Amino acid sequence: MIHLIDKMLERFPGAVVRGHKEMPGAATQCPGFMASEWWSQVVSERSKPKSPLATLISGLLAAFRKGRT
Repeated sequence: MIHLIDKMLERFPGAVVRGHKEMPGAATQCPGFMASEWWSQVVSERSKPKSPLATLISGLLAAFRKGRT
């Protein structure tokens, strides 16, 4: 899901990540979590320094994804 959101944010710069239950007038509890809070945590985790092994794995995953798109 993170990868898909990243792609959408590349395509629509400045967009805000929210779940539909967070929209004004929403009559749903779907999704069952606060998407905006979850996304804030994802962004926060990305800004933390990574270990050399985590950096290597992230680079390998990014290269793999790039080869598939």
